[in-house]
Amino acid sequence: MENINISKETAKRFLVNYQGLSKFHENDCKEGIVNYIKKVGCIQFDPLNVVGRNPDLVLQSRFKAYTPNILDALLYEDRVLIDGWDKMMSIYHVNDWPYMKNIRDQHVQSNISIMANRGSAEALEYLEQVKTILKTEGAKFSREINMGGTEKGRWSSSKYSNVALDHLFHVGEIGILTKKNNQKCFDVIENLLPLKLLESSNPFLSEDEFLKWYIKRRIASIGMLWCQNGGGWLGHFISDKKKRERIIQILVAEESIY
Repeated sequence: MENINISKETAKRFLVNYQGLSKFHENDCKEGIVNYIKKVGCIQFDPLNVVGRNPDLVLQSRFKAYTPNILDALLYEDRVLIDGWDKMMSIYHVNDWPYMKNIRDQHVQSNISIMANRGSAEALEYLEQVKTILKTEGAKFSREINMGGTEKGRWSSSKYSNVALDHLFHVGEIGILTKKNNQKCFDVIENLLPLKLLESSNPFLSEDEFLKWYIKRRIASIGMLWCQNGGGWLGHFISDKKKRERIIQILVAEESIY
């Protein structure tokens, strides 16, 4: 494949236009948000609110009619979007659920190691009890379930039930029914997503097939991305530069990326 040479100015203009920052979008706000997230893959979620939460800042800079209620409706009423782990905690299109199974599995393994380091691995013994509560009593905020405890750490809850809820969420066995100020109300996943989606098998027959999809998705999240280490390549699987370079070479040879 021939090298494609462009100037820095051309690259800047491309990225501004690709990210939808050249002008406000006046069209249907919900439809525009859904199409934007389909294009870039996800928006990182951060609960910190200094001048606004990250998803709100991203969307209000692109959609003139945007309000946080619109995003909440897409997540917890229409359920077109979903909370889940990607590069970090993120919001992505619900149709990506089966495609993200490898990420869920890998993140769960990382969480188990973190739980062991923080002295909260005993929370794994509470998983079935927590699920039973949600199935029999209905959706719950974490404050409504109290089981066990450990010494409170800097980054983790002191309640085993909270740790268990977080683990079940990342496994994909429970999801978020709604939020109240950033506090999550959890329910079993079969009450939140269509059965057809939940029963979808992993669409990738090998790790390489998954990595090809995931790396293309990550490049699309920005529009143009070099292979060097940096924030664009954070996350499971693709932070490994050697693995990433090998897959990128395959994609270039297949002319899937340029």
